[in-house]
Amino acid sequence: MVRALASHQCVPGSIPGPGVIFGMSLLLVLVLPPRVFLRVLRFSSLPKNQHFQIPIRSGIRGPRVCQFQSRYSYYYYYENFCVNTKKSGEYYSLLISKKAKLPNAITFLHRDFNLSERGLELVFLLPHKVALEPYVRAFQYKVLNRILNTNKKLHKIGFIPHQDCTFCKSESETLTHLLYHCSFSIAFWRDFEVYWLLVKNEQIHQTLEEIMVGIIKRLCPLFNYFLLTAKIYLWDGKRNQTFPSIYGFRTKIEVKYETEAYIAQKSKKIGLQTKWANCFL
Repeated sequence: MVRALASHQCVPGSIPGPGVIFGMSLLLVLVLPPRVFLRVLRFSSLPKNQHFQIPIRSGIRGPRVCQFQSRYSYYYYYENFCVNTKKSGEYYSLLISKKAKLPNAITFLHRDFNLSERGLELVFLLPHKVALEPYVRAFQYKVLNRILNTNKKLHKIGFIPHQDCTFCKSESETLTHLLYHCSFSIAFWRDFEVYWLLVKNEQIHQTLEEIMVGIIKRLCPLFNYFLLTAKIYLWDGKRNQTFPSIYGFRTKIEVKYETEAYIAQKSKKIGLQTKWANCFL
């Protein structure tokens, strides 16, 4: 039916017959949801291509315009998406492009670390590139969106009686304080630098930006993975009321190395092996 209507020949300046109008009306009734209704149906023609516009009005979002532009393809426009019924994959790509937007947390990231738009995109793609575990990726997204329940947030909603840091007990526990400014965290990151020197023979010094969002200016997947694991280790220490220690972190890293080595051996994926290349664990 769609092909027959799309291939209907119209003479410029002529009015389509009642059969065509009835067929298109029936087709639109079947395609469109009940809450979307037609207000005006107007036809026009151009040489070699049929064009007809259907102003559609939605009860929520106002008018929508639908345009069909080919003898051999049928398009309909609904909720800002133009769909070719022969290529449904294009509809999915267009749908994702409308939905995939950076969260509101980019305001804080841009203000605190002066990240460009491209830098923000790399920051949110980084966890997916360097980590295999879904909970590791999810934790970094929570850090970026600042939705982890620190003592300051829990005190604000009346869940706990104070907002002091779990480790030092001397300052208010914000996310940046817990992961970077706390005296226990500072000591942990100092030991972390020594540990990385032993593992990769590289001298490093972390900044607040590197700890919170990772390194995006150069390619270093293993170091970014270590940073993610270290932040999770600090957070687990807060939850379990245990002070951070580099020895506990080393044990965690060794377990992860053995796990990924086993996965690489079973699946025969070279990428997992190159990630841990030249490591002295």
